[in-house]
Amino acid sequence: MMTSAARRSSLRATTAIPVAIVFVVAVYILAAFVFGLWPVPHSSMAACPATAAAHQVFVDPTASNEHTDNWKREAQGFSETLGSCDRVSFWLITDNSSSGAQYGESIVFPLVDANAPMAGIQDVQKRIRELRSEVRERIVQMTKEQGAKRSDVVGVFFKLKPAENLRNVLDVFSDGKESSGRINLEDGHACVNPENVSGLADLALRDRPLKSAIAAFQSIEWVVPDGSGKRGCNSRDELQLFWTEVVARLAQPGPAPSFRFDTNLF
Repeated sequence: MMTSAARRSSLRATTAIPVAIVFVVAVYILAAFVFGLWPVPHSSMAACPATAAAHQVFVDPTASNEHTDNWKREAQGFSETLGSCDRVSFWLITDNSSSGAQYGESIVFPLVDANAPMAGIQDVQKRIRELRSEVRERIVQMTKEQGAKRSDVVGVFFKLKPAENLRNVLDVFSDGKESSGRINLEDGHACVNPENVSGLADLALRDRPLKSAIAAFQSIEWVVPDGSGKRGCNSRDELQLFWTEVVARLAQPGPAPSFRFDTNLF
């Protein structure tokens, strides 16, 4: 006859084996999932985040941008804001920006799927870091281009191509001194002030044959060079007044996108 102590010992022996098996299997599945060795199905509904954006980046490389020390820093800061599903295209500001060709291929960031195996997520994050470096280097390269004698900055707004299912953002690296021929805001020429800003906007937009798509954009991020312009004649504040007027007109009848115009944005 089996004693109660013997029965307890036998019960522990018979339950220990399946418990151990379950534990080992659980550890294996977890390790395989983490290291991407197990084909664990994940949601097919993975989608881009609501913050994903299509960025159109315009860079003015002309000699008028004498103080661009902050542009490398801002290019780095801008690149660090980019992530899952973002898309970046690049354009030079020339003497006819509305007809210029894209500068190189667009850079498209991959989707980060939080439900994917950990190894897969790490690979995507590594690729995102690499693409951020490419964006920064592309912008720096563009600042070194020869550029044109005149800057058709207004033409930027007639080159915009909004993307579907993404936020649209216009990113500009320029001192904002329009000099395409209709008006000239370079040093020693016309100065913007509250009294003449409406007339200058009229001149800048005269005879433009195309409709701008700026109303489809959520924001404008405009980086101006350090020390650009002189207080009272086309400093940062005066030029912001001019471009705010231009953007408001081009966005009609809808509201203008949010607009930041500064030396330090990112």
